[in-house]
Amino acid sequence: MLPAVAWWTGWSHGHMTHSQDVVSLYYTNYLGYQIYNVGWRDLPLVFWKNLDGVFTGIAGLMIFDLGKTAWGIFLSRFLAIAAIAGTVRLAKQRGVTPYHEFAAAYVAI
Repeated sequence: MLPAVAWWTGWSHGHMTHSQDVVSLYYTNYLGYQIYNVGWRDLPLVFWKNLDGVFTGIAGLMIFDLGKTAWGIFLSRFLAIAAIAGTVRLAKQRGVTPYHEFAAAYVAI
């Protein structure tokens, strides 16, 4: 699979449009579109919103559709922090396993 992914990445990079209008950036260059729209002073808000999305997603793995009410948001954040703490504790006890590598990559995405 890696050769196909590498080939596609190289081909799409070689055929990328160099247009700088907003529509072309939105459809062809996600990172360029984010750099165009998000300034330095907006980064804390973007980080906070993404962190909230990660917490909601982690809690959604345990209880479906939890974050619709104020108590649900509180509970989802609590569950996510508890799950992260448990994962870190497990890594300290048994060492880093493929599960921990996958979890770190999944959260980073």
